Amino acid sequence: YTLTCTGPGGAISDSVDIAVTQPVTPTITWDNPADITYGTALSSTQLNATADVAGTFVYTPNSGTVLEAGLGQILSVTFTPTDAINYTEATATVTIDVHGIPSLAISADPLTIVAGQSSSLTWSSVNVDTCVASNGWSGDKADTGTQSVSPNVDATYTLTCTGPGGAISDSVDIEVTPATHTITATAGANGQISSSGSVIVNDGEDETFDIEADEGYHIADVLVDGVSVGALVTYTFTNVTANHTIAVSFEVDEV
Repeated sequence: YTLTCTGPGGAISDSVDIAVTQPVTPTITWDNPADITYGTALSSTQLNATADVAGTFVYTPNSGTVLEAGLGQILSVTFTPTDAINYTEATATVTIDVHGIPSLAISADPLTIVAGQSSSLTWSSVNVDTCVASNGWSGDKADTGTQSVSPNVDATYTLTCTGPGGAISDSVDIEVTPATHTITATAGANGQISSSGSVIVNDGEDETFDIEADEGYHIADVLVDGVSVGALVTYTFTNVTANHTIAVSFEVDEV
């Protein structure tokens, strides 16, 4: 700035310089945080911006906030420099993915079957990418589905599903009752057969019948499923896989 003054004795000038400094915007460094699982509160692990000058940071949302599950959620920061003359405020944003906690449920209907019958497995899951079966079954499975199974013995069916938020497993037990068959045993007059009547036998098991005539009588014949097998005193059904009949007749001894 210059000023010139004039009088009878002449003119004179003087000047002064004012330096004008343009405030600088600080540089903020802040990388997108690693993914987190729903339920994880924001902390200095995520809210960790830095600047090239001294100052304070204010984050939105602030530390301790639990975000809802969702991808690409915005985190922002406002930086206020300590030297407010030479530096201006600065802002920055990053995004973070918050993954939902995986959930899984598996069931069977019915829970109890007879050997040879089937049961239907039903399962559903959320927040998962892959599911793998183990124990009573195996292989990769869809995140939701049904499958018919026919175990011959008690079995446990386990499913483990994994997603960005972690892994989860669930199991269901199916109880298997052995298949049964009925052997109908009858004896005529003047003698008896062990286990007379309807005899229940588990599939694949053996069942033996003892036959005895009363005094003065003897076994005339033994019919198995209507076919004579002779005058036997004992008969064994082996590896029973169907219903059967056994019928015994007696006759008087000859004098």
